[in-house]
Amino acid sequence: MTLNAALFTEARPYEVKVRSTGYDDDTVVQAIIPAANLALNKQVTTSETPLQSAQFAVDGNKSTRWESPFSDSQWICVDLGQSYKIGRVLLNWENASAKAYTIEVSTNGENWTTVSSTTYGDGGKDNILFSPVDARYVKVAGTQRNTQYGYSLFELEVYE
Repeated sequence: MTLNAALFTEARPYEVKVRSTGYDDDTVVQAIIPAANLALNKQVTTSETPLQSAQFAVDGNKSTRWESPFSDSQWICVDLGQSYKIGRVLLNWENASAKAYTIEVSTNGENWTTVSSTTYGDGGKDNILFSPVDARYVKVAGTQRNTQYGYSLFELEVYE
């Protein structure tokens, strides 16, 4: 049996039950504990002074949010504190989301590599998987908004 990691969109334990048929209905229960959110409570910077604090995007509270000024070219960047090999970013957008954005990574905060980009963002939760790369800094750079408002993230999560 193979489980798709994209199904596990929350950083919490999951319980998976597997029931065989034709074999006395044995049930196997396995706990799956996803990797820790590396961005949780880390330092965050933004391209401009936000309308709501950038720290809200990494506070683990899904009722607080970062909100950028009302213009297309805005970014938010989290400093993980050290380099990790990362391969997943989870974005939990408020209604003011990005239609077009990139995910960029860096080990030094100066040289950036784009690991994902889209021009069809529709808000909600974006679970972005990419080939694992070394990164200390993770930047979400919006280039086109879905609304007249700025960009707004409830949470920006980063995983190995």
